[in-house]
Amino acid sequence: MEIFNANVKNSIENEIINKESIEREYYIGIDLNSDYAMVSYYCNNMETPETVSATYGSEVFQIPQVLAKKINDINWLYGQEAIKAAEADKECFIANDFFKEESIEKTYECFDDVFEGKDLLQIFLSKIISLPSKIINCRIKPKVVISIKRINREIYEAFEDIGFRLGFKNHNFKVIDYKESFYYYMINQEPQLSQNDVLLLCANSNILESYRLSKSHRTTPVVINIAYDSIDTFKSGEDKEFCAFLKQILTNQRVTSVYLVGSGFDGNWLLESIQFLCKGRRVFIGKNLFSKGACYAAMLKYNNSDSEYVYLGENDLKFNLSIKVLNRNQMEFLTLVNAGDNYFEAKNSCEVILSKGNTIDFWKQLPDSREAKIESISLKDLPLREDRVTRVKIVATPISNNSIDIYVEDMGFGEIYKSSNKSWHYVMSMPA
Repeated sequence: MEIFNANVKNSIENEIINKESIEREYYIGIDLNSDYAMVSYYCNNMETPETVSATYGSEVFQIPQVLAKKINDINWLYGQEAIKAAEADKECFIANDFFKEESIEKTYECFDDVFEGKDLLQIFLSKIISLPSKIINCRIKPKVVISIKRINREIYEAFEDIGFRLGFKNHNFKVIDYKESFYYYMINQEPQLSQNDVLLLCANSNILESYRLSKSHRTTPVVINIAYDSIDTFKSGEDKEFCAFLKQILTNQRVTSVYLVGSGFDGNWLLESIQFLCKGRRVFIGKNLFSKGACYAAMLKYNNSDSEYVYLGENDLKFNLSIKVLNRNQMEFLTLVNAGDNYFEAKNSCEVILSKGNTIDFWKQLPDSREAKIESISLKDLPLREDRVTRVKIVATPISNNSIDIYVEDMGFGEIYKSSNKSWHYVMSMPA
């Protein structure tokens, strides 16, 4: 059995890597759940991301998601310091539930001030984002990716607003889910570890969640799939029962490596289970896989690095949408949206001149298929004009991971034909 979180910093007060301030880019990945956060960072003189603790001399890298504020004090305390302050001072304001879907808009009364959950989350994030800069003495803003269990539009927009208020620009502050973080972690490991499927088991208290990563080699780039399951019969510390569960899901299965993540695996109770897991498989145990995965995501996303793999997550578009256009006497495809783009962010528009009628053909293609499906839309009541004298604007706006709203507007043709001010809406889905 191997430990995958060996690259850690025992304290933010460890020796500074460079005594002079450095100007190079650096990246931060954060694992954030309703109980704690973990912070990993990377800059270009490092081999792999490292994880930082907020407490001097501590080997605990999980930062409790707690904020506290004493009366008549402008400073906020966080993590273990906040817990200690609240224990010592009963009048101290304390909050520990501000990162929950139902708490983002919840209000908190802190003496004479009122905060929303989103405000407190912003304060907490500003504290932990600053931790790596105290080690590497870097004056520039990092590129930050935060990994959370799942994302919906409300959560996405809340983080987008927090990033803006923290001064991040040009999409330098992103949020991804645990599946995507797992994907970025694995594509940065030795290829042999994912020669077959990879199983990630995440245990906290008596909750066990599994993520199984597999590859489809039928296309280039290789498509990565991650299947999720939640097991409600798991109890931390029950070795025989856990081993029986492992045998049930792994016997006769092609799994190359297994990762055990979370406090539910703490202690020395994994005896029979580990013996079974290590038969023909690489096994790793630790806690910072998601923060490291988010850090790798920051490195690749912000550098637009090409990869031999593509992963389509729950928030990523499932198909490519294109139109065929004539450009400088050459027929070519103009892509409106790409499979794999985050549908919260993806939006594209173009203007084209119609030829031969009032229909527009859209080409829909799954990323693991060589075949495209053509869906045509008719612009009903578009004024009759000569060929190639009607200009239209097309706007493609994803509304889910498999549906795209198509807006078409008649733009006329300069002074020759004025716009009719007509517009059309269609929704394209895959499959349709």
